[in-house]
Amino acid sequence: MMSHETPQLWKHITKESIWGNRGLIKISSLLLPLSVILTFNTHEIAQKNLVIFVQVFLVVTSWLFLSILTNDIADSKDDHLSGKRRWIIRLSPVLRALIIFLLLGTGLGILLLSRSPISTKWIFVAAVVTGFFYSFKPLHLKERGIWGLLTYSLACALGYCVIPLTWLTANWELLLLLAPAVFLDKWVNLHFHQVVDYESDLKMGTKTYAVLVGPEYARKTLKWISGLTSLWLIVVFLYVALLVPAWRTVIILAVGSTVLACGFYIFITRRSFRNETSLVRELSGLYLGLTYAILRILPLVLIVRLSLREPSMWAAAIFIIIILVVESWFFLRYHYE
Repeated sequence: MMSHETPQLWKHITKESIWGNRGLIKISSLLLPLSVILTFNTHEIAQKNLVIFVQVFLVVTSWLFLSILTNDIADSKDDHLSGKRRWIIRLSPVLRALIIFLLLGTGLGILLLSRSPISTKWIFVAAVVTGFFYSFKPLHLKERGIWGLLTYSLACALGYCVIPLTWLTANWELLLLLAPAVFLDKWVNLHFHQVVDYESDLKMGTKTYAVLVGPEYARKTLKWISGLTSLWLIVVFLYVALLVPAWRTVIILAVGSTVLACGFYIFITRRSFRNETSLVRELSGLYLGLTYAILRILPLVLIVRLSLREPSMWAAAIFIIIILVVESWFFLRYHYE
């Protein structure tokens, strides 16, 4: 009989990969690149936006779960010692390998059947390999200080940004705009978790950047990189607002009101120590507000704009709303697993 501490496998999968904050909601990092690319795409496939949206979503989701699960397999010993148990580790080695190959085959299969550019296929492979470099020995860059931050952020930029960019044959101007936004935001995300996990990583002997430089300096550099990320997101916001003149007012109101609302929420929670989370404690209100407004709300506005021209895109808009509701729920009651 399953113990109280170990839920049934299907419940474990649902909690961790479908509903949990380590699963499907991580696809929200795809929303800004994909929505901006679709907005400015002048290629002939622009008339098939929903099809492209679904195809890109499935390929990136395959890469995302492939990265998460392979990292869970690589970290199984450390997770066990720290009291964490991932659902993939409960399976036999044969089933684990089967799931990994199924995810890899799904991503590559969709890329082949959709007749995507050859460059997109190579970028998908590069994103997978970069993730392996981060997680597995002999490189295991996760435990090599700043190289772990660089590798993780690069893998995310490739997966979330460069895959849709090459697929939709977008111009290099968008690559230079969007790839740094994803790269920097994911750097902050991992850097933040290393700061929060400093004590446990130090105890386990995990040589993350925060462990190597110490918690005080890690917090200082976290402030620097989150500030740089905030500035870059403002550049992205201005670029989009300037090039979509008919929707400029809507974009400014949506982004501005979201930043103000997030700022007010953070101000209130910081006055109540009981309700303060590690996110609010370690990251600035400006950064949290800008990331939510520009990486989440702005994509919704852009997809709604497309939906008014192409009604089939309302399905994508509804999907984004669901993702945002779930992610907002986790933000409001954040705890790191």
